[in-house]
This record gives sequence, structure tokens and C-alpha cells, in this order.
Amino acid sequence: MRTDDFVALLANRVALVRPHATSRRLATALLLGLSCSMLLVAAVPPIESARATRMAWPDSWVRFALVCMLGAAGYRVVHRLARPGARVGLAWWSLVLPGAALGFAALGGWMHAASDGIRLWPAFVDDWQLCALGLLLASLPVLAAELLALRGLAPTRPAMSGAVAGILAGALGIAAHGLGCPELVPAVVAAWDVVCILVSMGLGMLLGAWLLRW
Repeated sequence: MRTDDFVALLANRVALVRPHATSRRLATALLLGLSCSMLLVAAVPPIESARATRMAWPDSWVRFALVCMLGAAGYRVVHRLARPGARVGLAWWSLVLPGAALGFAALGGWMHAASDGIRLWPAFVDDWQLCALGLLLASLPVLAAELLALRGLAPTRPAMSGAVAGILAGALGIAAHGLGCPELVPAVVAAWDVVCILVSMGLGMLLGAWLLRW
């Protein structure tokens, strides 16, 4: 087929796109994924003593606020990456700042514990099944839903789009998991949060590079 004929064929088959179609698709996927995550978390009986203790900590609400900020920033960046030609610009900083705050919180907690002679590594290792797997499982429905939504859009940077979708999923997985982690040491919880987001980001990058190719 000649180029002129191909251009004419595309021009004659242009369909009208409803306003805010990208926002509706991504928001619907986000709500579905988050609902599935919350159902998964609800299926696991909470440890009430740990939950009651953690709800009294200001650190827990700061953590919740940071992951919600990270999730909102991730959604904003994913929304821009899903549209060819849209510039992300300063939106990257809204993603970096809360992520860096989480990382520094974990690092600061571990350094403070080390200076006091407290070993956190045994607690970190012992809780990997309840904390790490719980966080990752809560992240997977959001990641799957966002990747499926992006597959129906037009991201021109598949790996990067998948990675940011993974950050979004990791943050919302932590928010959905809430206070379900039985660990009572804030530095250990913060470390697992960072690990969860990094693993979810890496998984999203790998899947995005494969699933979102044109």
C-alpha cells in the first residue's frame, strides 16, 4: 500500500475520542485494582494488638500520608506518560520527594538503632512473610489494572510507564495494607515499604517493556 493511500485510510477511519478518556480509563483501573487490594487485605485476619498499638503512633499516620502523596504523584506522572507528546516536567519532583522522604525515614531509623546498639536485621528477616509478602500482594492488583489500562492507551516509553505504574501500585498497596503488618518497629516497617515500592517498580518496568510495546 502506498503512503498516500495509507494516510487516507487512517483519515477516513478516525473515531471521535470522548473528553477525558485517559483520565476515566486510568481512574477506573485504579479503583478496581485498589478494591481488589483491599479485599485481599480484608481476607487476612489482622493482629489486633499490633494494629491498636500502631494506630497510636504519629509515625504511622506520617507513613500513610507519604504513601498517599507518592500514589497521587505516581498517578499524575502515569497520566502524562500515557499521552504521546505530553511533558512530565516538574511532576517528576512530586514523585521523587515523597519517595525520598520514605527512604530517608528508613535509613535514619536504622542508623539511629545502630547508634544505640540495637540490631534490626533479625526483625527485618523474621517478618518478611507477613510484611513483605502482604505488601507486595496488596500491590499486584493495582499494578495489573494500571498496566491493562495503559495497554489501551499510547505510552511512548513503555518501560518508564510501567516503572511509574509500579511505584503507584506499591504506594497504594502499602496504603491498602494499612496497619496490617505486625512489626512494631517503625524503622523495620519503613524499610519494608521501600523494598515493596522498589520491587513493584522493577516488576512494572519489566512488564511494561513487554506489554506496552506498540
